[in-house]
Amino acid sequence: MLYLSKQIHNSIKEELALISSKINGLMLLEILKYKLIDKIRNNYSNYSPKIDEQDTVVTNLINENNEIDIKIKLYKSQIVNVKSELKSNLLILCISEMVEISLESINKKNNFNFRCIPMTGLVLPKGTLCSFNYKKNSIILEINLNEKTADIEKNE
Repeated sequence: MLYLSKQIHNSIKEELALISSKINGLMLLEILKYKLIDKIRNNYSNYSPKIDEQDTVVTNLINENNEIDIKIKLYKSQIVNVKSELKSNLLILCISEMVEISLESINKKNNFNFRCIPMTGLVLPKGTLCSFNYKKNSIILEINLNEKTADIEKNE
């Protein structure tokens, strides 16, 4: 997992250098999603972790506009996180197995259920109320984007 984490970290760093600094927020995560899916599919689609590997590897990237937390998680057994409110914009990519995501609407009449199969992903905005059902032996890439320049006001 450490090797995979380093490779994905370097890929994200390379892609961020190629993407305009004017692009941020959810659009930045959406662009990263497609670029990372292509790289992972080409280079790591047959990756299988060793049994004794670490469950979670966390790295950080900081540039002038954003702080990006990159987490690669290996779920050795099925885990369910119920009704979590996202603290930052989130890109979730499924590398192996599957994750089921349930998004809750404000009026609670319409819930959206999404099944994220391998080599697919979803971008979710900050403040989203959602539940995650991680299947056994799934490898999930989570990228949290915290924008440094979210509130810009005129100084008088």
